[in-house]
Amino acid sequence: MSIAPATPSIDVFLSYKREDRARVQLILDGLRQAGLRVWWDLDIPGGARWRQTLIEHLDSARCVIVVWSEASASGAGEFVQEEAERAKTRHVLLPVRIDDVSAPLGYGQFQSLDLVNWTGGVDDPRFADVVVAVKAMLAGDPAPEPTAGDARVRVRLRGLDGLIAAIRDYAADLLDLASGPKRFLARRLATPRSTLEDALRFLALSFLVTSAMELPLARGNPVFEFLGDAAFVASYVMLYGCAVYVAWRLVGAAAPMLRFLTIHFYLSGVVKIIQTVFYVTARGLLRSDRVLYDEVMSSAYRGDLLWFQTNLARLSEHRAMRLFLAALLGGWLATLVWLLIGWGAYREVTGLTRGRSLLAFLIFLIVCIPVYILTTLISTALVS
Repeated sequence: MSIAPATPSIDVFLSYKREDRARVQLILDGLRQAGLRVWWDLDIPGGARWRQTLIEHLDSARCVIVVWSEASASGAGEFVQEEAERAKTRHVLLPVRIDDVSAPLGYGQFQSLDLVNWTGGVDDPRFADVVVAVKAMLAGDPAPEPTAGDARVRVRLRGLDGLIAAIRDYAADLLDLASGPKRFLARRLATPRSTLEDALRFLALSFLVTSAMELPLARGNPVFEFLGDAAFVASYVMLYGCAVYVAWRLVGAAAPMLRFLTIHFYLSGVVKIIQTVFYVTARGLLRSDRVLYDEVMSSAYRGDLLWFQTNLARLSEHRAMRLFLAALLGGWLATLVWLLIGWGAYREVTGLTRGRSLLAFLIFLIVCIPVYILTTLISTALVS
């Protein structure tokens, strides 16, 4: 009878770039001297599966010290940054800086403890701050403020600094997601804790960003327009999310709905950005003909879709109207392309074949027809 290997039990996992090993050795020795159980990649025994063993220790550590340096904070530090992302998701990340560098985008809300030019002395107040912060994290207590010199550090920033950090992290996530949705979402779903909450936060920030973009175009009470738009976005996001889930279930997917919704919320955040950019552009093109602009916008704010359909042929005679419609069509095409790019993230969750994935996408497009009609009716009701 085989016995499953025990889950590793360690206090601290050290994540670093191999080029910095000599300097990180000083941190390792100091922490072990302080009585902490510290693990790094050189502790992997011969014959073990390197990556699997490393991930097991990374995901079991109660504190993950990520060492930011010129090497690890650069584009060459991809593995360190992936390990930092896993630790961040589990809320066990403790960054330490050994070079005078800024943390990569996505980690702005975590202020790094400063060990720049540290020579290894365990009685150095800066290293004492690291030990205190580690022990506080292991005890589940808020990290105390450092006492060393001018290093007025908190593990998490609050107030205005926290807001700025949240916006910076959102921008980093947006760029990361847009450049590789499958890779980004695979990392986020690797550790399920707070993943859905993070996806909702990303969607909410996308909505706030697009609301700020649309604010100069408001014709009525901006507060009422904001609340109406929020209600509309919430309804169509959930309806289209259900359409995604139904499409995949019909082709045999068995993954939990929450995982589908997590992916859907992230993808929808980008959809909101895409459609708003094209919509604001379309409004700007239409505004080149002020008479036509006022006529079309008045109809839209009345929710009079019948008037628009009846007069579409006449309106299309105007160049501004043709450009307006072309920009809106461009937005829908860009949205479709984005959904096609991101669709593979659902397939990674379900483990189904490409053929079933394609079938699920076709079913989704069909289900979108009644969903579009319903969301149009909701939009009309909100503006009427």
